[in-house]
Amino acid sequence: GSVACQPCEPGRYQNANNQTVCLFCDIGRFNPSPRQTSCFGCKPGSFAAQEGLEVCTKCPPGEFQSNQASTNCTQCDLGREATLPGAELCSDCVAGAIAAKKGTVKCLTCHPASISSIDKTKCLCLTGYYGIDNNDTSVNGTANTCILCPFGAKCEIPGITLDTMETQEGFWRNDSAELQFYRCLLPKHCKGGRNSTCGGNREGPLCAICQEGFRSSTGYADCTPCPAKSQAAGVSFVIVLAVVSGLVLMYYIVLKN
Repeated sequence: GSVACQPCEPGRYQNANNQTVCLFCDIGRFNPSPRQTSCFGCKPGSFAAQEGLEVCTKCPPGEFQSNQASTNCTQCDLGREATLPGAELCSDCVAGAIAAKKGTVKCLTCHPASISSIDKTKCLCLTGYYGIDNNDTSVNGTANTCILCPFGAKCEIPGITLDTMETQEGFWRNDSAELQFYRCLLPKHCKGGRNSTCGGNREGPLCAICQEGFRSSTGYADCTPCPAKSQAAGVSFVIVLAVVSGLVLMYYIVLKN
């Protein structure tokens, strides 16, 4: 006697007559019902990474798929998010929020004293503030922290950080990583900048020391070149001669009296 034909199970299909087996649906395709002659391509926002699936898997949050019959999903680019599973496209972060890494589920909000960069990948603290990056995590609900720049710091453009902070002219700091700025004895001695450059042939703390080969009578006076050795020897000779002459004159006066 004949044996009744068996329907193909979900996840399988058969499109030919007189067959002894059913075929698995290929990757990227699915079949939810029995007795099917073909499988269906996964819809956008879903994928099938293995054969023989009854249903496709939705893309996880932070990923998307805009094509049909896909075998995987793609992470959202920088500056974009996908908050729900099954995304066909990722969304741009709104103004004042960023996505600093691929595959972001939800954009992080910038500190109130900052704005987001055009590409929505960085928070830029406003003029007068410097920023601390919270390393792609939310601290106190924000992606970054903005702090008022200390007196003597130059924070004239958005996006200043401790690494890019410069010293104002007329001020000095010991190290580029420090937040303590000192007013110089004379503003013209301190040129400011990233490394607290000194001017007027000066160096050291507060730019108060003359460079080698220069001298100054006070911390306020200009540093001028030291006299040449021959010139210094001439000056010394004149001084010695004057002293000796003075002693001879005194000796003469004593003898005369």
